[in-house]
Amino acid sequence: MTAKKKRVCVVFPGLSGGSDRGYVKALVKTLMSDGFEVAVFHNRGVCNTPYTSLSFADLSSNEEVQRCLAFVKEKAGHEADLVGIGLSMGANVMTKAAGLYGKDFPLKAICAVNNPFDLWLAINLMRGSAYEKNLAKELRRQLICKDEDQMD
Repeated sequence: MTAKKKRVCVVFPGLSGGSDRGYVKALVKTLMSDGFEVAVFHNRGVCNTPYTSLSFADLSSNEEVQRCLAFVKEKAGHEADLVGIGLSMGANVMTKAAGLYGKDFPLKAICAVNNPFDLWLAINLMRGSAYEKNLAKELRRQLICKDEDQMD
């Protein structure tokens, strides 16, 4: 009898999303019921992730994604199958990382859901909407540095 290979899914939530969001919780619950272990990528400041440097979340940088995937790969073990699901802006972050990594990308498969391919169009379509106001409020609440005494 062969042992079942460990399967791990890395979830990349939307811009202000994290493991505390209903849509992420529902996805994690479904993945776990299908036998996956799950890791959720958090941008700095999201879900009360502490700031430990003066650098704010930068979706144009791939450094935190690289660190996240290296950590998950180390914890899961060399033989584990890693896959990813990106939601909204998290899908853009994940697919950009896949392109930058190339053949060395540690995720065997990825699924991008509802990603804004044209960011300028998405921003302009949101302008003045209730969604934009709510998103701005959420980002202000989460991403303003509150732990100045803990900075390097």
